Amino acid sequence: MVHHSSKSSFVVDVMSNQGLDPILMELKQSVLNNSVEVFSQGRDGVLRYQGRVCVPDVVGLREQILEEAHGSRNSIHPRAAKMYRDLREVYWWNGMKQDIAGFVAKCPNCQQVKAEHQRPGGLSQDIVIPTWKWEDVNMDFIVGFSRTRRQHDSIWLIVDRMTKSSHFIPVKVSFLAEDYTKFYIKEIVKLHGVPSSIISDRGTKFTSHFWEAFQKGLGYKVKLSTAFHPQTDGQAEHTIQTLEDMLRACVKDFQGSWDDHLSLIEFAYNNNYHSSIAMAPFKALYGSRYRSPIGLFEKILQRVGKVAYELNLPNEFAPVHPVSNVFILKKCIGDRVSIIPIEGLGVDESLSYEVVPVEILDRQVKRLRNKEVASLKVLWRNHLDEGAS
Repeated sequence: MVHHSSKSSFVVDVMSNQGLDPILMELKQSVLNNSVEVFSQGRDGVLRYQGRVCVPDVVGLREQILEEAHGSRNSIHPRAAKMYRDLREVYWWNGMKQDIAGFVAKCPNCQQVKAEHQRPGGLSQDIVIPTWKWEDVNMDFIVGFSRTRRQHDSIWLIVDRMTKSSHFIPVKVSFLAEDYTKFYIKEIVKLHGVPSSIISDRGTKFTSHFWEAFQKGLGYKVKLSTAFHPQTDGQAEHTIQTLEDMLRACVKDFQGSWDDHLSLIEFAYNNNYHSSIAMAPFKALYGSRYRSPIGLFEKILQRVGKVAYELNLPNEFAPVHPVSNVFILKKCIGDRVSIIPIEGLGVDESLSYEVVPVEILDRQVKRLRNKEVASLKVLWRNHLDEGAS
């Protein structure tokens, strides 16, 4: 029969073996001489550090404690920080935290099954910096969208690595490689020419047949990123996240199919500032940003006297007098939920507006005895979705 020490028997082993550690014996003597304050010795003769049992440096004892606290059924491989917090309530020894960290780091089970939280091995393999616009591109697909009236269910994402300018092309999952080649020539080559390399994440769409057909159509060698190394496709992944956020916002605000908004989303993406290049992609590509329908007006034109300001109001608020006392002016902290777009608002002199139906969202028919009554759920102009009735 082999005896396996329980947690309680570990305490007994620690107590009985303290006399074998010369350092702990010196500390016990110091406690008796009242020359140390953080250590204490009870009636049981056990040396403690701030109430915790001091574990002697005896062969195998500390390792047994670590194994029990890490690999038993009651612990199930905790991480070093949690394991240290649990053990420090009972035990203490010099260098205990470092010993726990080293023990957990060497655990073969943890190394095999737990997620990686350290820097990957080897040196970083940087991609060559592009030397000109649209010579090196990233390519990826976003799938899983609801099918639109035009039967689109995916987006083909193509990003220039130098200027970060991008094209978002609505496509179908059923498209063949030859179809994508035609799209690329039609949408990209006519504007930017043929690139020298393409980086992808080697997803399911990017098969060997896909690249063979693509190379045959374009006539150049495609550079793929390393398998299982999607960091090389990080630019496309970042753009995908931004695009998905913009799509959700567009569909929520403007309704309709997602592919109805894709062209304007592409324009907005390329015409907006990007921190990675400290400018808008359009400016990096063409030298300046494009004009957009958005025209922010300066709210304050001038100060009138000491207590009034003249405001530059939009035409929709023409009936309102532009000079206002500072008493009724205050800084507005915008709330997207409560903002109503001013475009087409049609404010009259009484600061009210006409309610106009925009879209029928739902239709129901109720039976009342011998007749049927139809009811409609209508989205009204200048109202958010929550205001439909």
